[in-house]
Amino acid sequence: MKKLMFVAIGVLVSASLCGAGGLKIGGHGAYSNSGDIEDQELGYGAQIGGQVNETLSLEVSGTLFEDFDGELEITTVAATARLGGTMAEGVHMYLGGGANYNMFEYEAFEDPDDEVGYHACGGVEFVMGENIEIFGEYRYTWVDIEDYDDEYEFGLVRVGLNFVLQ
Repeated sequence: MKKLMFVAIGVLVSASLCGAGGLKIGGHGAYSNSGDIEDQELGYGAQIGGQVNETLSLEVSGTLFEDFDGELEITTVAATARLGGTMAEGVHMYLGGGANYNMFEYEAFEDPDDEVGYHACGGVEFVMGENIEIFGEYRYTWVDIEDYDDEYEFGLVRVGLNFVLQ
């Protein structure tokens, strides 16, 4: 799966450099308090992506969540395809979905295997000058944890900043 993510990054970079909007690189903060997450969780991460054409963009992102008592850590690496359009000058909205690779670490229990999941998302990007954009997104993820014969679902809000390389 890690090889697949590196291939996805390579394809994404190539498509973005040849595409309509250039390559986007940035960071984000994340907040979750929905689905199977019982307590509020804060996370952080990074993303790389770009516009392939006027409606299609691609992104690979990684987000790390650690619970407040340090017993659980979840790292999610996601590949996302997004369809959207410009709603007003400097405002771009999108809907998307994709696959994600989830790595779980539990302090109190034997670590479950890493699992592949799926997600759907929707968001808005605000262009702030020629090379900077701010974005907000809601993403919902579904993961089937085979070791515990259980489905794990969670939603998160991501807010971040991208630098656009033309």
